[in-house]
Amino acid sequence: MWQFIRFLRRTEGVEAARKYFLDARKSPNCTYHVFVAYAMMVFCLDKDPKVAHNVFEAGLKRFMHEPGYILEYVKIFP
Repeated sequence: MWQFIRFLRRTEGVEAARKYFLDARKSPNCTYHVFVAYAMMVFCLDKDPKVAHNVFEAGLKRFMHEPGYILEYVKIFP
């Protein structure tokens, strides 16, 4: 997931990656990996911790029960 979002960002721009994230998160089959990948991209590549924090917070509403999601969140925002 991380690689595909980075690929979109590199080849089609930031808006394409953002659109993919917004569409993917609406899917009933969406896993927490989509939120983690997009938040990591925003945090590491765009250097925007506020947006990354907002993405993680939005994901908490759906994935609070997923230990992997919580661990990824804590790695970035201890």
